[in-house]
Amino acid sequence: PNKEILAISNEESSLNRPFSFPLPFADRYPEFDQYPKGILGFKQRIKTTTDLHENELMKKKDLAENVKAKTEELEKQEKEWLLQRKMLLEEEQKLQEEASIEEKKRLEE
Repeated sequence: PNKEILAISNEESSLNRPFSFPLPFADRYPEFDQYPKGILGFKQRIKTTTDLHENELMKKKDLAENVKAKTEELEKQEKEWLLQRKMLLEEEQKLQEEASIEEKKRLEE
C-alpha cells in the first residue's frame, strides 16, 4: 500500500512541475520566458505609472521654468518702466523749475 501511495504522489508531482531543460553545453543558459503573467502585468503597471509620473514631473518642471523666465522678463520690463518714469518726472521737474525762473524774470521786469 505504501508503494502505491508513493507512486501516485510521484506521478502527481511530475505532472505539476513545469518542463525543465537540461543544462546547455554552450556559454550561456537558454532564455527564460515562463514568467508568471501576474508578475509581468505588475511590472508593466509599475512602468506605466512611473512613466506617467515622470512625464508629469517634466511638464511641471517645464512650466516652472517658463514661469521663472516670464517673471524675469516682467521684472526687467518693470525696471525699465520705472527708470523711464523717473527720467520723465525729473525732466518735468526741471521744466517746471525753468518755467518758474522765467516767470520770476518776467515779473521782475
